[in-house]
Amino acid sequence: MDLPQAISSLIAVANALKLAGNAAIQTAIADLNLVAARVTTDLAAELRKNAELQEQNRDLSQRLALRRELKKDPVGNFYWRGAPEEGDGPYCTGCADSEGLAMRLHHHLHPHNPDQFWCPKCKVAVRDPNSPTKPRRPVLHARMAIV
Repeated sequence: MDLPQAISSLIAVANALKLAGNAAIQTAIADLNLVAARVTTDLAAELRKNAELQEQNRDLSQRLALRRELKKDPVGNFYWRGAPEEGDGPYCTGCADSEGLAMRLHHHLHPHNPDQFWCPKCKVAVRDPNSPTKPRRPVLHARMAIV
């Protein structure tokens, strides 16, 4: 018999004894009801802790599986799932290492810094090592002051 059934049985016995009318029995029944309420509260707290631990365990298992799946690019500063030639990616190293998230890097076509990948979460930009173009410095436009 599990704990909730035992508590239900105690309450049923207590209710049956209440009908007997004896003051001492009724006091004992009240005490039993108090103990049953405390046990029920403690059980609920333990079930909540158990659910939280299961969630933490699931999160850590997913992070560990992600660490096993992701492989560092031999040239660039990002991860791939599987081999870089045939793998899925690229993924942000910062998000994967610090938060256990597989954040896919987006291709960033900025006129001053072509062929970059950037992370939508942490906003880090990484140059594509396979890019045929060399990074250019941004052109700064001088402002003319009107006197």
